Amino acid sequence: MAKDLQLDAQKLGLSLGIVGAVFLFCSTVLSLLGWSDSYSFFASTLFGNLGYSLSVIGAILGAIYGFVWGYVLGYVIGWLYNRIE
Repeated sequence: MAKDLQLDAQKLGLSLGIVGAVFLFCSTVLSLLGWSDSYSFFASTLFGNLGYSLSVIGAILGAIYGFVWGYVLGYVIGWLYNRIE
């Protein structure tokens, strides 16, 4: 397949990392304000053992964890896509 159809795995990881960080930060803040509880339950199930909780510190930790997981997932998807092509 043509080289110009490949994904930049690092840029895909960065973009998914930013989306994950913003999503987890906003969902934690919205849960703190009492607007949503389902996302905070999901995040506390995944990251509860790592120090995540419904607090300001938890929102910051959630953003960090969301970025790391999003980056790794995006990078792996981009890498696999390029290898399969």
